Amino acid sequence: MTLTKSLAACGLILTTATPAAALEISSWEAAEANVRAGVSTALRQPNAIVSANAGVVRTPLTRTTVLTTNLPAAVAPVVRAPAVAAPAVVTPVIAKAAVASPVVSSPITLSQFVPTQVSKPAAVSAPSVRVATPATKASTPTPVRSAVSAQAPQAPANPFVFDLGGFSFASMTNAVNAAIAAYGGPLVDSISEAASAAADTLSAATDAAIETVTAVVTPVVQTVTETVRTLSLVPQYASQPAAVEPVVQAPLEPTPTTEAGLGNVAPADPAPAPGPAPAPAPAPAPAPAPVPDPTPDPVVAPPVSSTPSDQYKAPQGIGTVYYVDFASGDDANSGTSATKPWKRAPGDAEATGIPASIVLKGGDTVRFKGGVSYRGSLRVKFSGTAQAPIVYTGTGFGTGSAIFDGADAVTSSVPCPSQSACGGAPNWSSLRLVKYVEPTNTTYRKLFDEAGALFEARSPVSSDPFWGDNINEMIVIAKAQASAILEGRIDNAALAAAAAKEPNARLLLWESGNLVKERSILSVSGSTIYFDATGVKPYTDRDSRAAIVGAVKALTKPGLYAILSPGTAVVYPRKTGGSGLFVGSGRFAFNMNGQSNIIIGGFEFLRGTADTKEFYRGVAIANHSSKIVQNLVIEQNRFAHSAIKTGRGIIHLGKSDGVTIRNNSLSDLEFGSGMRLFGSNYLVERNRLQRIGRTGIYMGGVVNGTVRTNILAELTSVHGNALSFYLQNRNILVTNNCVYAATRPLTWHGYSTAPMVNNLQFIGNILLTTATGDHASASWGGFTGGVTYRNNLAIGSKYGILLNAKDTNVSVTQNRMRKIVFSGGQPAAWDVSNNQLDATYAEVADAQLSINSCRARGHSGDLVVTL
Repeated sequence: MTLTKSLAACGLILTTATPAAALEISSWEAAEANVRAGVSTALRQPNAIVSANAGVVRTPLTRTTVLTTNLPAAVAPVVRAPAVAAPAVVTPVIAKAAVASPVVSSPITLSQFVPTQVSKPAAVSAPSVRVATPATKASTPTPVRSAVSAQAPQAPANPFVFDLGGFSFASMTNAVNAAIAAYGGPLVDSISEAASAAADTLSAATDAAIETVTAVVTPVVQTVTETVRTLSLVPQYASQPAAVEPVVQAPLEPTPTTEAGLGNVAPADPAPAPGPAPAPAPAPAPAPAPVPDPTPDPVVAPPVSSTPSDQYKAPQGIGTVYYVDFASGDDANSGTSATKPWKRAPGDAEATGIPASIVLKGGDTVRFKGGVSYRGSLRVKFSGTAQAPIVYTGTGFGTGSAIFDGADAVTSSVPCPSQSACGGAPNWSSLRLVKYVEPTNTTYRKLFDEAGALFEARSPVSSDPFWGDNINEMIVIAKAQASAILEGRIDNAALAAAAAKEPNARLLLWESGNLVKERSILSVSGSTIYFDATGVKPYTDRDSRAAIVGAVKALTKPGLYAILSPGTAVVYPRKTGGSGLFVGSGRFAFNMNGQSNIIIGGFEFLRGTADTKEFYRGVAIANHSSKIVQNLVIEQNRFAHSAIKTGRGIIHLGKSDGVTIRNNSLSDLEFGSGMRLFGSNYLVERNRLQRIGRTGIYMGGVVNGTVRTNILAELTSVHGNALSFYLQNRNILVTNNCVYAATRPLTWHGYSTAPMVNNLQFIGNILLTTATGDHASASWGGFTGGVTYRNNLAIGSKYGILLNAKDTNVSVTQNRMRKIVFSGGQPAAWDVSNNQLDATYAEVADAQLSINSCRARGHSGDLVVTL
C-alpha cells in the first residue's frame, strides 16, 4: 500500500550552512523505487560538481587539521563532533591499552574550542580520519559515578589529529543534484509493504520515508558543510569501563548502504525469525453478548498529577522572567510578574498581545504555573546562547508542576438513559453517555479520565488493555486461512459474533512482519467477517491472531469505552477516581523548530494522542525542522498517559547535536516509544521508563551517544524492545542500565548490507526478559562493525544473547548469562571468552528490581543501578 504525503506539509527543508546554498526538497512525487534507483545511480557516479559553499565550485579538499584542547578549568570537557552521518566506511581498531570512550556531557559550544594549526599537504594517497593519541596526558576529569564494578580507564592523550587528505565530496553533492533534477514533483513518502514487513516501517510508512531522506540526503549536505569548517573535538574521560579507540575512515566515494541505495530503511524493530507460534489460545464458542460481573475489576491507572518529591529547580537565568497561567492569565498583561501573567506563551500560534510579538533573549526564563494545565502548542522561535540558554520551566510559580495537556474536557457525561441510547450495551445501566467536540488535529478518538487513559473495548477482553496489540490474548486464526485473508475474509464464529451489529467495530489482525494492523470491517455474514484487505500480508508459515476492537458489547470492565458516532461515546467509568473525562486533541507540546541552547524542565506532559499517520501530533518534545537543534537539555519532566499510534517517541528528535536527557520519568505510553533519537552527541542518563508500548530508548544513526544509569521496566508489546541501536550509529556507549520485564531488553543492528564501524559498547547492564521473552540481548545482523559486550547480566526465558555471524569485530567477555546462540555460526576472529553460562530464569525472581533501584549477581559480583 502506498502512502502519499507532501513533505512540504511536514516542513522538511534540507539546508546547507548558508541560505543561498539551501536545498528545498518539498515536492517530490516519484514512486519509491524510482527515488531509490536515482539516488543509487547518483551515488555511483565518479565525477560531479562540488559545491562546498554557496555558489562556489570547489575542488576536492585536502588538509590536515591538528586541534588541541583549551577549555576553562571549570568546564566539563565534551566531544563535539560534526554531525556527519553520511554513508561512510568505518573500521574500529581495538587499542591494547584501556581507553575511555568519548561521551557527551553538558552542551558546550564550538567557541570554547581553539584550533592551533591548519595545514594543507600536497597530496594524501588514502582518505581517512585518524584519531591519534600522543603521549601527552590530559588533565584530570570530573569523575562520573557508576555502580558497575569495572576497572577505571586511563585517559587518552591530547591533541587529536584529523587527517582529511584527499577526501572527495563529488558523488555526495551529485547524489542530491541527481535526485532533485530527476524527481521534481511532490515526494511519495512510501515504503513497500515488503519493506514495511521486514523493517516494521520505522514507526509507519511515512515516518520511514521522512527518516530515509533525513538519513541519506541530509547527511550529504551536512557532510559538505560540516567537514569544511574547523573540526573541534575534546575528549571526556569518565569513571567508566574500558572502551574501544575508534579509527574512522571515510571513503573517497561513498557507496550505497542498502540494496536499493537510498538508506535508512533498515528495521526499527525487526520481526522475529520464523519459529513456532505461541500456544494457541482456545477460541471461544459463539455465545450471547457477555454480561459483566456485578463487580468487575477496573482498569487501573496511576494518578495523573503528582508533585515531584524533589521539585525541579530551574537554572537561574540572567535575563527576564516571564510568567504564564493558562487558567487566569491574560495576553494583555506585562507577563513579567506572577500577578500579571500571560495566558499563552511566546511561540503559541493562538497567543495575542505581548506574547505574540515579544522576542526572547538568551538568559530569559518562561515559567508556567504549577498545577495548571496548559492547552496549547509551542513552536519555539528563539535560541539562547551556550552561556545563557533560554529556560522553559514548570516550577517556581504556583504549586507543583505545570502540565502540558494534550486533551480537552468533554462537553457532557450522564448516566445512560436507556439501552438503545447507549448502543444496545447489555450493561447499559453501568455506563455513561458522553458527548464531546470532535478534535480537529487527530482522527484518533482517545478518551481519558483524571486517573489516566481509558481504553477502547476489545474482544476477547484483555487482561490489561494497555497492551492493545498483545497477540497472546487474541483468537488464533489457522494458517490454512491465509488465502482467505488475502481475499479479505476470516471465518471464525467468535469474532463474527463480537462484530455483528457493531457499526464502529474494527478488526485487529496480526500480520507478517510482526505487525498488528487495524482493518475496517465491511460486513458480517454468519461466522464470516469480510474486511478491507488492502495490502494485507498474512502469515503462511504459522497461525495468525485476530481480535475485534470498538464493540459496545465488549464493555465488560471499568476503564473501557466505545465510540458510538462522531462526538458521542459510551464509557464504563472506573469504580474509583477519575470523575472528569477528556478527549485527546492531537496537540504537540514543544516543536523545537531548529532553535538551540534551550532548557526544558519541571513539566508534566500528559494525554498526547496521534493516529497511525499523524507524525507531528501528540509528541511532547520534537524538532520539526531541517535546522539542527544544538545544546538542548530535557530534565526532570514527567511524560505519561499518552497514546501515539505512529510509534514515535514522546521525545522524538531528528536533527539534533548535543542533547542531554536526564532525570525524567516516562510511563504509560500506549503504542508509542519513550525516546527516538537521531543526530549526534547524546547523553541519556538517570531516566525511568515504565509501561512503554513500543521501544523504550531508540538511537538511529547517532554519532557519539551515551546511555547510562537508566531503569526500564514493563515493555511487553509485540515490539517491546527496551534499548535499540540501529542503522548508522557510531561510538555508542550503553552502560550501567537495568531492564527487566521486557520482551526484548536489548537489540542492535548495523546498516543493512554495507559494512561500517559502529563501535557499540554494552557494558555492565542488567538485562532480564519476561517469562515469555526469548532473548535478553540480540543482534539482528546488518553488518554491525565493532561490538563490545562485557560484564552484563543477560537472562532470557530461553537464552541470554543472540549473535549474528554477519557482524564483525565482536567481543563478548566476562558476562553472566543463560546461553549464547549464534545465528550463522561463530566467526573464528570473534573473542567470545570468560563468560559464565550458569544463569537460570528462576533467579530473576530473587533479584532486587524496582523502577528506582536494581541489584543482581553478575560475573564478578553484584551489578547495581540506582537512581
